[in-house]
Amino acid sequence: MNNIFKFKQFEVEHEWSAQKVGTDGVLLGSWTPIDESCKNILDIGTGSGLIALMLAQRTFEYTNIDAIDIDELAYKQATKNFFNSSWSKKINAYHTSLQNFQPEIKYDLIVCNPPFFSNSLKPKNITRTQARHDNSLLLNDLIFHSKKMLKVEGCFSIIFPFERKAELINTALENQLFPIAIRNVKGNEKTLPKRVMILFQHTTKKINCKEEELIIEISRNSYTDTYKALTKDFYLNF
Repeated sequence: MNNIFKFKQFEVEHEWSAQKVGTDGVLLGSWTPIDESCKNILDIGTGSGLIALMLAQRTFEYTNIDAIDIDELAYKQATKNFFNSSWSKKINAYHTSLQNFQPEIKYDLIVCNPPFFSNSLKPKNITRTQARHDNSLLLNDLIFHSKKMLKVEGCFSIIFPFERKAELINTALENQLFPIAIRNVKGNEKTLPKRVMILFQHTTKKINCKEEELIIEISRNSYTDTYKALTKDFYLNF
């Protein structure tokens, strides 16, 4: 397995991280909206640091990015990748769980590519289990603690299994996080959506939500123009 993934402006080593560089992380790092008011960002479960690095590339010199991971090897991997990037001064890695993380600030944006599989068979490797299952980070905990760390009008961006979309939205609404943008992700035109990306806003009022579809491939290894446009600033071959 190639343990170094090369992007246009940075490289990611993921040998030590249970959650490898993959399409989910690239999608979330590319799609999550960012504007000039975004000064403080938190990446929950950073793994190799992929999403934090993508957001560092997309944000401004004054933007601060904190990245946390419960797994020590993932934390060390992310720290190394941050140090080797052009944005080492604006990204900070922390070895901690979300539940124990106590920042002195609130965030304009929180992003997360979280543990997905709550009821499937669990791998024997404990770090792989933490990365892909919600044993150590239940959805309720993720939403509750993220909401506490967001500024009012701050946003929470997440990629999640499509079949758990309603559960995700309902849990967020219970915590006054309202969906403002939804992107249903399909592998190709003929398949059902596999992932959903949702941008929530911490607000006390319900607001209009824009829902769209993203198709990744026309056929095997032939990508749609929409997917290429979304990820062109990162992938070497786009």
